[in-house]
Amino acid sequence: MTGAGAVMNSAAVRPGQSVAVWGAGGVGLCAIAGAAILKATPVIAVDVDDDKLKLARQFGATEVINVKKTDPVAAIRALTPHDDGTQGVDYAFDCTGIGTNIPVSLASVRPGIRGAGIRGGADVLVGIPRTPFPLDSMDLLNGEKGLLGCVGGSCAPARDFETFVDWTRDGRFDPSALVTDRFTLDELNTAVEALHDGRVRGRAVVELGG
Repeated sequence: MTGAGAVMNSAAVRPGQSVAVWGAGGVGLCAIAGAAILKATPVIAVDVDDDKLKLARQFGATEVINVKKTDPVAAIRALTPHDDGTQGVDYAFDCTGIGTNIPVSLASVRPGIRGAGIRGGADVLVGIPRTPFPLDSMDLLNGEKGLLGCVGGSCAPARDFETFVDWTRDGRFDPSALVTDRFTLDELNTAVEALHDGRVRGRAVVELGG
């Protein structure tokens, strides 16, 4: 709900717009799937884990970037040239919840052109930073970019759940593919540690057995 809702509601991504999703965990994978279903292009997944990036392709990412191996902002700009001469995605979705990453994801967003009536793109904060974070105010102001917050993907269950069910019914989205790790109830502490350490690629399920 949160990831796909951020794409569908908070940003209202349109076909042909470019998207970068920072953080390819469970929420990020749903954002990637939502962007692909809404026909964004390219859909770029950004993470530190090659296994998560491989899974991101299954959910619709057309490009993947490992920040440990390449400069993510430069790579995103190279993938997103625009006819007006600018570079960068129309929307970045920061699903990391890491405050220090937000200025970086903001830098990957296309700038506007002052005097030409062209506004910049926007960085949508999907993950929740637990501490204050720095922000390059000049990038935000001079680029005429947006910085958007959302809670739960700006979803209204009565309105949006029917859409998500339709995506599942017609085969555009497979929620079972999100479950990448399974634990027994006795392994609950191990499951929590794996989730905390970022070792769960998608979503973890604790099976009660029986």
